[in-house]
Amino acid sequence: MSFLTEFEKDTKKMEGVSTGAPGPKFWISTGNYILNKIISGKYKGGIGQGKLAMLAGPSSAGKSFVTANIMRAAQQMGCGILVLDSENALDDAFVEAVGVDTTPEDGAYTYRGVTTITQAVKTISSFLKAYRNHNMDRPYLIVVDSLDAMMTESMLKNYSDGDVKGDQGQHAKQLKAMLSPFMHDIKDINVAILCTKQVYKNQDGIAAKNPVNEYLLTEALKYPFSQIALITRLMLRDDVTRDYEGIKLKVFGLKTRFTKPFQQAKIDVPYDTGMDPFAGLLEVAEAVGIVSRAGSWYTLGDKKFQRKNFEEYQEDVLTLLIEKESEVINVKMDEEEISVDD
Repeated sequence: MSFLTEFEKDTKKMEGVSTGAPGPKFWISTGNYILNKIISGKYKGGIGQGKLAMLAGPSSAGKSFVTANIMRAAQQMGCGILVLDSENALDDAFVEAVGVDTTPEDGAYTYRGVTTITQAVKTISSFLKAYRNHNMDRPYLIVVDSLDAMMTESMLKNYSDGDVKGDQGQHAKQLKAMLSPFMHDIKDINVAILCTKQVYKNQDGIAAKNPVNEYLLTEALKYPFSQIALITRLMLRDDVTRDYEGIKLKVFGLKTRFTKPFQQAKIDVPYDTGMDPFAGLLEVAEAVGIVSRAGSWYTLGDKKFQRKNFEEYQEDVLTLLIEKESEVINVKMDEEEISVDD
């Protein structure tokens, strides 16, 4: 017996030690092809099985809304949903308006409101233990909205005692201590975890000019996540009236282990209908040279159309983009688009 054969035989007996490094078995769509591409490198990808993903962004950027859209897309592909809501943002009426089925039948949707990090750890640990004990293989998406609103036990005690005290950095330390075990616990089962995190503008003006450092997110917190999308809202001006008329999301791939990071694009997110899978696709197609534009007219091969008619060509454009899937997405932000946080 060679030493490697002996080594392989011994390690196969070790609980929790794997002998292979496969990629995700499947992807949970975000509900938008462009967001899928930015975080996974695949237009029909998304959040990877066995991975932790994060939606980071400033307050009111739309993190909870995008999360609800992802939950809807996950259900459409047959995933069960477990929601841990620490800020009362994902109430039934809110997510149902986006199209999420909140009926708990057959494990389609399970909601738990949590207050502390300890409660979140116990809840997810209990769920994963039961998932394994029952030999489950149904895909599940666990949502934690948000990491910021969960309190440490000391913060909760101080509040109960009527004291206003800091927790000496325990919140950040306990979040890291929570996330790292999750990273290992889901790697070989059909579960993915999506968290939301509030970030703040970097006050160092020089450093903030680099998009990677525009918002502050500690390296320790980045570590457990395989995919991090930074989302910020953009206000748009009407070309004629110059009035602000709506909101888009700017999506920036802050971290991904599956494709080139730092890709960016814009996505329309109408609050009355939810996120359109094809939103942002036309701008990306123009950026990579699949379509060209002259004024208000776009050209695709020998076909010409205006934006209002894009729906007739969106499937063709998606097919062509998939053929060029290795190309980096870097849609330029127009000068007339102003961040809500500026």
